[in-house]
Amino acid sequence: METNLYKLALKEQYLFKSNRGMLSTEDLFELPLEGNNGLNLDKIAQSIDADITQDGKQSFVKANAVNPTNANKMEIVKDIIHDKLVAQEARKTAASNKVKREKILTILASKQDDAMANKSEAELLAELAAVS
Repeated sequence: METNLYKLALKEQYLFKSNRGMLSTEDLFELPLEGNNGLNLDKIAQSIDADITQDGKQSFVKANAVNPTNANKMEIVKDIIHDKLVAQEARKTAASNKVKREKILTILASKQDDAMANKSEAELLAELAAVS
């Protein structure tokens, strides 16, 4: 059975080090990927990575295992970063599609205007009568 890391984080009350104090798992969802004067997911991940690296430097004589809490924290942060990157890409695609759609509609309206302008007077009068 796969462990639900988020459930474990809530149960164990994981706290994440930041440059402004400790953050809960829930707080991570509010952080940006970068910027924000160093209070961001990238910096949190770097901090956890430093802890994991330090775990590995404890002894040269006996095998060192990575602290499972640190490994779990890293997986949680990586998952949140992944979700935010996917959402960011979706927003970019939606914005690009919106611009393209508006351009297509503008060109289509222009072509329809040109087509209407090329109709004869009789055709225009017949269409006007049909919509009146």
